[in-house]
Amino acid sequence: MRNRSFGLWIFGVTCGTALIGFHAGCNPCPLGKQVVATNLDSTPPAAGLVATFPDRQSEQNRSVTDTSAGTTINAGLNELINLVGSASDDQGPKEIRIWVESTVWKTNQQVGPGLLGEPHSHNTARGSSGDKVCTPLLVTDKVRISEFSEPGATAIRLVITAEAVNFAGQNKFTAPLTINWP
Repeated sequence: MRNRSFGLWIFGVTCGTALIGFHAGCNPCPLGKQVVATNLDSTPPAAGLVATFPDRQSEQNRSVTDTSAGTTINAGLNELINLVGSASDDQGPKEIRIWVESTVWKTNQQVGPGLLGEPHSHNTARGSSGDKVCTPLLVTDKVRISEFSEPGATAIRLVITAEAVNFAGQNKFTAPLTINWP
């Protein structure tokens, strides 16, 4: 499991100071806003997932949310797929997770989908209930279908979702982003 977060926050550009850190009047959340986290929030957070394909000249970015339909795309075995997951909650997102389920087909055999013991990547908010946290909370990841290949593979399917969790433990998943090879 990889923990990938947007931890580099250069406030000098954002707040007009040469220092790295908090500055009076500076929004410490460059992509959103700061909120007070609460563990009393009974509504689930919003979840989003965007996939980009940098190896393609003019190809589609794909996105799914917790309210959208799923989407499917074909990709090359060694093609790079960049993923960005987001969790938004007006009362504080606690964690965003990217889950990758793989199924491999061989001649006369299917392997998977297997149990998902842990997310492929995640980012957890710093702080706890009562602390100020940023919304949205983001996580980035990179995958190649070849990471999931096995000897003799004739086809591979990845089903990728993002899960947003708030400080009350409420969660929501995006619709699936399915990537097939070939």
